[in-house]
Parts: sequence; C-alpha cells; structure tokens
Amino acid sequence: MPVTTSDGRLTFGAGQPKIAVPIVAATPAAAWQAFTQLPLDQIDLVEWRLDCLSDPLDTAAIVPIAQRMHAQIPLLATIRTQAEGGQLAPTPAQYRTVYQSLLAAPAVDLLDLEAALPAQLVQPLRQQAQQQGVKVIASYHNFTATPAAPELAAINARLAATGADLIKWAVMPQSATDVLTVLGAINAYHGPQPLIAMAMGDWGKVTRLTGGIFPSAITFATAGAASAPGQLTVGAVRATLALLERKG
Repeated sequence: MPVTTSDGRLTFGAGQPKIAVPIVAATPAAAWQAFTQLPLDQIDLVEWRLDCLSDPLDTAAIVPIAQRMHAQIPLLATIRTQAEGGQLAPTPAQYRTVYQSLLAAPAVDLLDLEAALPAQLVQPLRQQAQQQGVKVIASYHNFTATPAAPELAAINARLAATGADLIKWAVMPQSATDVLTVLGAINAYHGPQPLIAMAMGDWGKVTRLTGGIFPSAITFATAGAASAPGQLTVGAVRATLALLERKG
C-alpha cells in the first residue's frame, strides 16, 4: 500500500523508486554546506546520517539545520548504530533524545528505527513519530552476508510486524547467486508496507537500479560522499531508472 508524507510532498510504493541522497558530514555546518550543493531538482529526499556527526548529541545545532533542510525537501533522519554498519554506539537515552528533539521541532518527514534495537526504545519513538505524521522506516542491515531466501522472508515479516510505515533491509552479497536471492526476496514480498531493499557493494549495484521492476520504494544515490558501499551517482541512477521504467 503506498505511503504519502504528511504534507503530501512524496508518495512511496507507487511509480518509480524515489531517489534519496545521504549526507554524512562531520558537523551540522558541514552538513548544511553539503546540502546546498545537492541537485534538489533531481532527487526526491535527503537522508541525514546523524551518526556520522562528530557530536551527534548536539541537538541545539542539529535541529535548526534539519528544519532548514526539511523546508526544502523531504528529510529522513537516521542514526545508524555500529551494530548495523554505522558510526555510533548510542545509549538508549542518547538515541531517544536526538530523535525526540527532531520530532518536537518538527524537523523531519521520516525516521529510521533499527528493528534490532529493544522494543521498549523504538516502539515509543515509532508511536510518537506516527502521532505527529512522521513516517517510520523499520530497518535491518547486514554488512557481512546475504541471508538465505527463507530468512529474508522472515526479516520481511518481522519488520512488517513492527507497525512501521515502510520497511527496509540491506545485505552484503558475496556472489551473483546472492544478488539473485535478494531480487527473489524483493519479488516475493507482498506485505502491507512499501519495501526498501538492496544488496550492497559492487555485486549489489544492479539492485539499486531495478526498483521499478523488483519493487523497492527508495534507492540511495550519491552526490558527494557515499553512506554505504555500492551507491551510484544521482545521474547514473536517474538515467538507468528511466531506461528500465515499465511503461505499461
């Protein structure tokens, strides 16, 4: 079922995959500078990787920049933990404080919540976000391997059961067979929430380009520094999505 941001700017799960560009700067000022260089007319949303900040707890500096970004384009806020490939190992209180500050502003359209985190941490955040019209992505990341097809199906079901608005997983293939496993799992998914799914690294590049055929609601592209291995440039992604678009 398609999901639309509360202000109506963006709908996920309908039409072509939406193009997201990550910002991975070390300071809020550098993040804003990176934002001003983005081709906003060629992308659909921005992901701010807050875990990449040298002081990700400086909400007094983070929130005003997030508000400025959010005013111009839909904004996804992400704290990727070290356990899932990120730069930060926050305490539950730190994780909660940063996200609650952004929700209170308000300063975001979407929030990434890792499904592996304790339910007593992420479920209240999910409920608060959804009550405020912020869409929640329940996510899973595996930077070492590609789970087998039955496990990917179980991951889909587990993410869907969180009550999030969208679900996301990213895995690391070691072979072409792994890539086919990923595409098969995407194709087999028929759950209620739009799915965002990809294989990472060089093997997985093709999965970042085929979301119009093997449905994936968002693809992540670069217009500067990448946030994950295998990300391609905005221009390459846009051109290939258009080339592969199904017309009928």
